[in-house]
Amino acid sequence: MILVTKTEIQDIQETLIKLIETFPELPPQVKKDGIFLEQLKPKNVSMCLSTIVNPRKSSIYVDNSYTSKYQFRLLLQTMDVTNQERIDSQAIFSKIGEWFFGRVLVKPDGTSYSLENFPELKNKRRFLNIWMSAFPKLVQRLPPNIEITEAKFVAEYYVQNDF
Repeated sequence: MILVTKTEIQDIQETLIKLIETFPELPPQVKKDGIFLEQLKPKNVSMCLSTIVNPRKSSIYVDNSYTSKYQFRLLLQTMDVTNQERIDSQAIFSKIGEWFFGRVLVKPDGTSYSLENFPELKNKRRFLNIWMSAFPKLVQRLPPNIEITEAKFVAEYYVQNDF
């Protein structure tokens, strides 16, 4: 398999971060600070996107266009102390996964929302699908009550190449 360019990865990362920042049910602190790349804000509620493996061209076509899969994880750092807070932290990722899938979701206040279309990428690239590849789980506890939860996702995209 052939690796994709750093410029392509950067475009995917930037677009995914902007997309996730529009998710209606992000924690207030995450809405305020935004989504970070490859790091969490120390001792604060925060979320980051992290690359799992470098994407490779998965299908190459006669015109040299191709599809690729960008595997990433989202990490959420919270200060959970109750079972319900832990469940809510993991539920955010499940809701994001359903949102990526295009499902209609309902907020606690009764209003509904869905992701109508994936955002545009640069240079004749476009998302085909984004899905959750591993369910949310608690991955780390730090004193005094910091908990880090993660979920893994895959973004499949297509790159059109002109002759």
